[in-house]
Amino acid sequence: MASNETPPGDFRDFVRASHYAPRQPIVVVTQIPRSLRKLHEEADQRIRELFERQAMGIYGIRAGLRWITANNRDPQSIATAKGSRSVKYSPHRQNPTFIFREVYGKAVSRCLDALIHHRAAHAESLEEELNLLIIEPDPTLTLVSDAWHFKGLFPLTSGDQEVVRDMSSQLPVEIIHHVEMAYRSVEHRDEVTEERAQHLLNAIHLSTENTEIP
Repeated sequence: MASNETPPGDFRDFVRASHYAPRQPIVVVTQIPRSLRKLHEEADQRIRELFERQAMGIYGIRAGLRWITANNRDPQSIATAKGSRSVKYSPHRQNPTFIFREVYGKAVSRCLDALIHHRAAHAESLEEELNLLIIEPDPTLTLVSDAWHFKGLFPLTSGDQEVVRDMSSQLPVEIIHHVEMAYRSVEHRDEVTEERAQHLLNAIHLSTENTEIP
């Protein structure tokens, strides 16, 4: 095993641990694009509100490894390969997708529009990136089970903004945005990311001592 590889977990945990019950992930915005903060006084608050509180669903965040083979060979060939450099393993590809319910004034889609415009104008600057830390807490909400730090995150769409007229229904039409996100890089299960996630989780736990985190 190479020195930069993450060591396997303590196998004794399989004996003494109970069944794992995952909790809802916690999203923390760790960096707001600098020029957006300068242009709009409320940009910081609005972006944090959107991703940390308004996201009603988050999908496509994965842990674990998978085998890959050159030239799309049958993965079963891994079992018979002897020292072949064409057989490697890599982390699962992340495909972060956020689900938002539109609110009055179309604030969600307008915020996503602004992030897309901003990305197009500042694609090369690291100071202009949106960074998110996604924390999976343990069932006690005190320890980090897993953490992903996405850097250079930006929406690939500002959601479904189709205007619909349906005279057969008297009920208002609810607009739900499924927003797939692209990113420059992701740090997962490294020491720095997990330490930062634990520090933030400790702060959240202290500030919500008598409040249940969803």
